[in-house]
Amino acid sequence: MKKIFIPTQLDETIELPIDVTHHVLHVFRHNIEKPIIVTGSDNRCGMYQIIEEVDGKAQAKLIEYIEGAASSYRMILVQSILKGEKLEWVLQKATELNVDTIYLVPTANCVAKYDEKKLHSKVNRWEKIMLEAAQQCGRNQLPSLVVGETLLQVLDIESEALKL
Repeated sequence: MKKIFIPTQLDETIELPIDVTHHVLHVFRHNIEKPIIVTGSDNRCGMYQIIEEVDGKAQAKLIEYIEGAASSYRMILVQSILKGEKLEWVLQKATELNVDTIYLVPTANCVAKYDEKKLHSKVNRWEKIMLEAAQQCGRNQLPSLVVGETLLQVLDIESEALKL
């Protein structure tokens, strides 16, 4: 069964964006009669049936909501910023291994340095890689990607989470 993520909240009927519709119906050649699993921006997951495609956007109707298995632990990754494809590979594998939060931190010996504009485009690419990896392995939720925090800030954030 195909697994997709959409940037809107789930409802009884949803509209899949043009790029997602194209990917599901034309790239994957998904049979419209088979249901798909959709996760929305609200992190809810549901099984949907595509009703029709209008102007490149698919209309889908809810069959049932899927309750995720709540985990008793949270997995995080604190990763130094690597050059090129190495970091993309780490993000892909961390997503496949069900990491909940990925922190990308600058370190003293970090070779890869990005200005604000370049970093923004890189973050968009990294999030797309994580999205594709999540769809490929069938995850119900995307991991959080946090960029720009120092190692000490990450430790403060996570120590606060441990106190709860």
